[in-house]
Amino acid sequence: MLKYSLFGTFGGCGGARLLGVHLEGPFISRVHAGAQPTEYILKPHIEYFEELQAYSGNKIKIVTLAPEQADGDFIRRLKDGGEIVYRA
Repeated sequence: MLKYSLFGTFGGCGGARLLGVHLEGPFISRVHAGAQPTEYILKPHIEYFEELQAYSGNKIKIVTLAPEQADGDFIRRLKDGGEIVYRA
């Protein structure tokens, strides 16, 4: 669904251009979900992030995640890829 609703709209619009996307979920804490529906919260997963990044045309620049849920490899991948990691 996200693939078509947001990432499918890049380009062809003219005027302003999208500089980046802040991915605020699905890698957040279920305990501190706030208004986020918990059924969509996922454990950080490199392959899923890579899929979202590909759909976005590499536009994901900021990722909010629960650091206690992420392993070092996931955080290292984000850091090495130039994405900014926010702790939630």
